[in-house]
Amino acid sequence: EPVGKMEPICLFSNPEDIEALPDGKTLLISQMGMNMEQSAPGSLVFFDTLTGKVTSAQPPADAPRGDVWGAPNCPGNQRATIARHGTSLKQRDDKRWQLAVVNHGGRESIELYELLTDTNPPQLAWRGCVPAETGMFINDVAVLKNGGLIASNMFDKHAPSVFGLNTGALKAMFGINTGFVMEWQRSGGFRVLEESHARFVNGVEISPDNKTVFANVYFGGEMLKLDRTSGKRLGSVPMTKGDNLAWDTKGNLLALSHTGST
Repeated sequence: EPVGKMEPICLFSNPEDIEALPDGKTLLISQMGMNMEQSAPGSLVFFDTLTGKVTSAQPPADAPRGDVWGAPNCPGNQRATIARHGTSLKQRDDKRWQLAVVNHGGRESIELYELLTDTNPPQLAWRGCVPAETGMFINDVAVLKNGGLIASNMFDKHAPSVFGLNTGALKAMFGINTGFVMEWQRSGGFRVLEESHARFVNGVEISPDNKTVFANVYFGGEMLKLDRTSGKRLGSVPMTKGDNLAWDTKGNLLALSHTGST
């Protein structure tokens, strides 16, 4: 049912994240599988906001030889088994559009794609992946101008379960820092931002100048502001169960809260 000026669009299956394409009319929707921890496959779709049409965004082919953006140890394109989560679409310094998609299916990784803007309708081309290190359980990602990545880790994916619930998540609920923010670069791999350790780090975003990282701490009740280079905390604000983050066209940072506040 509509709420005020907001009207629901009931065309999607478990939508998790949204990216606005540069054509000004198309949205890219990440649809999660119904169970994140069991790595149920999801999908990527394009949504034309003018016509209301939904189309598959599944890339048709692998990256051409020599045009790979991911880590050297990426084992290849999984396609059908990918279980999507958080996404980020940014234009890089070389003017190409890079899409990063968190994946839990088959392998824990960040899948990298290029948005091809010279096609109609838009298309994605797979450009490689970044396999997670052992135990990482990634939630969200933000693309950097140089093609690197900022990502959030929730808790230890391989921690034992109690009554079907990962004990890493239980630790976060009871006040233990289980997650962190990390940066990935092709030349050096992952590094953890020093003062980002917190209780289940969820959505992340990068400032337009790529100097400042913002991160929602889901069970910590705050949003962190971090210096990307030093990893130091620059500040924080209260945020009840904060999830995804995104910039609007006016330069405002939008934060989704599971209590319904923004």
